[in-house]
Amino acid sequence: MVVTNLSQFVLDISPANGTSVQLQPGQYDTSAGLLPAGDELEVTEQNAAVAELAPSDPSTVLLPVGGQVIATSDQPVQLTVQVDSSASAASYGAELMTSYVVDNLTENGIGSYYDSIANCVNDAYSLWQKLYQQPPPSADDLIQQALQTYGSCLELNRKLTEDLAAEHPDSQGLQPDLATVAEGAREPNWESKSASVDNVDADIVIR
Repeated sequence: MVVTNLSQFVLDISPANGTSVQLQPGQYDTSAGLLPAGDELEVTEQNAAVAELAPSDPSTVLLPVGGQVIATSDQPVQLTVQVDSSASAASYGAELMTSYVVDNLTENGIGSYYDSIANCVNDAYSLWQKLYQQPPPSADDLIQQALQTYGSCLELNRKLTEDLAAEHPDSQGLQPDLATVAEGAREPNWESKSASVDNVDADIVIR
């Protein structure tokens, strides 16, 4: 059985109680080169954010946004599926920071940003968890806080400023409207959607 996560959240996948299932996780594969450079970078950064984390239960695997897991068993496969709140927040942070870079540079200029974005997202892990405050902060506020607080994010901004000046000498600098930048990233309804797996049932494909 192959389970595909088409939701906006990272999922915890584990064998149902009393069952024995082997789970082989996979990531959304960008190697075919069919995605635009910006989308490919976004997927890669989300995968990287999830790869930094590990579920507390060794029998559980994290299924990233767009990811797949292969479940095999001698018996009918039964799985438990839950939203992983912390991993989902980090994955969304990767989407936000990628959107910030992509909205400021051309497709040809973003290839060198993998490490810079990953370092920023990982260092700002505690910041993304604020998405579960009530009310949650806006996406543009999160971007602003990251860029002003963490050394790796400050370095990302410095690199972006220099590259933008080299690519567009007549530009007015970095995109000042972070609300517009944030619109490039899907903003889930964290308050209502992440509390129950019932909301992602329709976004899980099993074959």
